Amino acid sequence: MPRLINRVVASLLLLMAVAACRPTSVPTSAPSPTSVQLVDDAGPTTTIRVGSWNIRRLGHAKTDLAAVASVLATFDIVAIQEVMTREVVEELEARLPDHRILLTDTPRPATGSYREYYGFVYRQAAFDPVMNTFYPDPDDAFVRDPFIACFDGGAVVGRLCLLTVHIVWGDRVAERKAEILQIDDALRWGQRAELKAQWIVLGDFNRPFDDGDRDDEPEEEWAELVAPGEPDASMIFVGPEMPTTIGASGYANAYDHCFVSGQLRKHVRTARRFDLVAEVCDGSFQRCRASVSDHAPYFVELSFP
Repeated sequence: MPRLINRVVASLLLLMAVAACRPTSVPTSAPSPTSVQLVDDAGPTTTIRVGSWNIRRLGHAKTDLAAVASVLATFDIVAIQEVMTREVVEELEARLPDHRILLTDTPRPATGSYREYYGFVYRQAAFDPVMNTFYPDPDDAFVRDPFIACFDGGAVVGRLCLLTVHIVWGDRVAERKAEILQIDDALRWGQRAELKAQWIVLGDFNRPFDDGDRDDEPEEEWAELVAPGEPDASMIFVGPEMPTTIGASGYANAYDHCFVSGQLRKHVRTARRFDLVAEVCDGSFQRCRASVSDHAPYFVELSFP
C-alpha cells in the first residue's frame, strides 16, 4: 500500500509539472515484438537524427571540446550523460550556434562526492522544449534518477518525449539489472501525462540487450520495458546492437541503446553507432579515450513523410 500511495503521489507531481510549463541482427522477416525492422523506402520529407552519448566526465576530464561540439552538431536531439559541471555546458553551447543545451537543474545523485548532470542538446530550428522533469523515484530504485524532456517538433514530427538514463555500475551485475528493471516504472509515470506523445528511451545502460545466448528473447532485466502493452505506449528495441564503449584497441561493449514507442516504429530508417574513432580521432582508440570519451554515440534516424 505505501508503494501504491507513493506512485499516486508521483503521478500527481508529474501532472503538476506539466501543467506548469537490443549481438542482435536486423530481422529478415517480420520483426519480433521487441525489435524494430529497419526499412529503406525513400521519399521522406523530414529526417531527424536522435542519439545518446556518454561523454566521459565532461567538465572534469581534459576533453577536446571542439571535437565534442563537432559531433553534437550532427544531431537534431542527443541525450548526454556524465556531465560534471554547468560551466562546461556553457563552453559547449558557445561552439554550437544552431543548438541549445537543456541541462538538469541539479545533479544526480543529489549528494555525495560524485554527482553528474543529464542534458539534451537540440537543434533550435527543429525543436522547442516544452517540459522537463526528473522521475521522482518514490521507491529510491535509482542512483541517478531518469530524466524526461518533451519537445515540440512541429506539425510533421509532433510531440516527442525522451527519457534518458545512466544506469549505475556498482559492484555487481545484479545492481545494474535491478535498475534496468525499474525503467518501466519511470516510463509509465511519464506516459500517464504524455500518452499521446511519441516516446524514446535512450542512454548508457551499462548492460547489453543480448548477453550472447543467441535467442530472440530479451534478457530478463529488459522484460518489463519491452513487455507488450498499449500499442502506442509499449517500447521496441532499435537494433542492430553494436559495441559503443571504446577500449585501448577497439570497440568493446554494447552498453548504449535506444527504444522507441509503437508510434515511431514505422519511422525508424537507420540505427547505428557513430564511429567516433574513425570520424574524430584519426583511427586512434587511445586518442579518443584520452581526449574525447570512452563511449561513442549511438543514434537512430527517423523519417516522417
